[in-house]
Amino acid sequence: MHKEIISIIGAGGKTTLIHRLADEYRKQNNKVLICTTTHMFREPETDISCNAEQIIAKMEQQGSCMAGKLDEENSDKITSLSEDVLRRAMNHADVTLIEADGSKHLPVKYPGAHEPVIYPYSTKIILVMGLWTLGEPIKKTVFRYEELIKRFGWREEDVLTFEMLNVIIRDGYMKKLLTEENSIEMQILFTEKVNGELHYIGYEEAGEKYGLQ
Repeated sequence: MHKEIISIIGAGGKTTLIHRLADEYRKQNNKVLICTTTHMFREPETDISCNAEQIIAKMEQQGSCMAGKLDEENSDKITSLSEDVLRRAMNHADVTLIEADGSKHLPVKYPGAHEPVIYPYSTKIILVMGLWTLGEPIKKTVFRYEELIKRFGWREEDVLTFEMLNVIIRDGYMKKLLTEENSIEMQILFTEKVNGELHYIGYEEAGEKYGLQ
């Protein structure tokens, strides 16, 4: 296969999706690099050496490696690798999965001016949005809801609807990322909680189920 560099953005299931994709790619005998362009929680097996050779060795031994630089302000998180280390590790990986957006654990996000942080050579973008807090106030469910108030005149007590979620996706992400100059593939996935676990559905399926247009 040709090398894949996939940036995962949005809210409500990015990290879970990354691990599920990594498992799928590993089963196909692909070497997988997991990293971030922003911040990502450091898991027990995360490589924080910032050493390309060590990261490559782990991909060879384990099939995948989550790697990043230890966040100086929060040791529970990692930040992006240096460009040199990242490039060398990516050159060895068959698939690179990048968490390219932050959401403070909320299921929906409206991005700020400099978000998301898409790696410039990404081959695909996957946008994730959670559905399980539809009907709740945007103040409680949307990260950067203040931006929505400024842009659309919404109120913090307004409840999140299907239509509002669609506006967030189109105005916050699609309008920014899908331009005439940028022909990158973009996939939209929604997450539901089924028996306490995340379940992913596509845009068309969500449209039929929830009335999204």
